[in-house]
Amino acid sequence: MAGLKSQPEFESQDDTTTETTTATKEKAGTKEAPAVDKAAIAAGLAAATAIAKAATGTAAGTAVVPAKDPLKYRKAFEEKENAYPLADVMLWFQASPSITHTSGCAKHSKKGSLGTKFVVHVDSYNMRFLAVPGSNDKEAKSKVRNSYDKKTIVDDGSDLQDYVDALKAEGYAKAHVEPYVDLWGRVVWSEKFGTVAPDDDSWDVRVQLSKTSAANFGYFQGKRGRAESEGRVGVLEDVEVTAVALEGKSGDYTNFDFAAPKAT
Repeated sequence: MAGLKSQPEFESQDDTTTETTTATKEKAGTKEAPAVDKAAIAAGLAAATAIAKAATGTAAGTAVVPAKDPLKYRKAFEEKENAYPLADVMLWFQASPSITHTSGCAKHSKKGSLGTKFVVHVDSYNMRFLAVPGSNDKEAKSKVRNSYDKKTIVDDGSDLQDYVDALKAEGYAKAHVEPYVDLWGRVVWSEKFGTVAPDDDSWDVRVQLSKTSAANFGYFQGKRGRAESEGRVGVLEDVEVTAVALEGKSGDYTNFDFAAPKAT
C-alpha cells in the first residue's frame, strides 16, 4: 500500500500517532498487530470497483447483456461461384449445349423447347462480358465478342474497350459491354421432357443469363440465402428456372425467373 500512500490524496493524519503508540508498547514488552490503513483499503476497493465497471460498460444495478454475434449470412449457391476453373469454362463454351430464353420459353440448343420451366442442378456459375453492337440484325450479332475479365477478348486477346470503340466508329452508336452470367450444371427436369435419368449426361448444359436474368438470379440468391442462413430452409443444390414473356417499348422479350424446386 506504500504506493498509494505516497500520493497526497492518500496521506493520513494518524500516521505519526500510530508509529509513536506502537513504539511505546514495544518498549513496555507488549506487541500489537500493525495498524490497518483503512483509508488505503477503501481507496483500493473503490478503484477496483471503478475498473470493473469500466470493463463491463455497465452502471450499478444493471445486468451485463452479452452482445449477439452478427448473422452469418451466405447467399444461395455461394460456394458454386467460379467452381469450374476459368480455363475449362473458356474451352467448354463453344462445345457445351446451352439454354437461352426466347418467345416465352426455354430453348435448348440441341433438344429444342423445354417449355416454360426446367430445373437445373447447379455445378458452377461465372460472369461473362459481351461486347455488343447494340443492334439485333444478323450482321450485328456476328460482331458480338466475349470476355471473361472485362479487359481482353477471348478470340484474339485484343482489348475489349478498343473493340467497342471500333464498333462505334463503324456506325454502331449503341455499342457497349453487356454483363452476362453462365450457369453450369445439369437439367434434372423440364416441363416438356419430365424427369431426366441420372446417368443421361446429354443434359449437361450452360444456362445463359442475360443482364436482367442475371439480376433475377442474384436477387433469388440473396433471399434464399438469408432463409438458409437463419436455418428456416435447407441448402439448395437445384434451382427452378421459369421463362417469363414480357412486353417492352422496343418489342416483346423473355427473361428467366428463379425459385426453389417444388417437392415431388
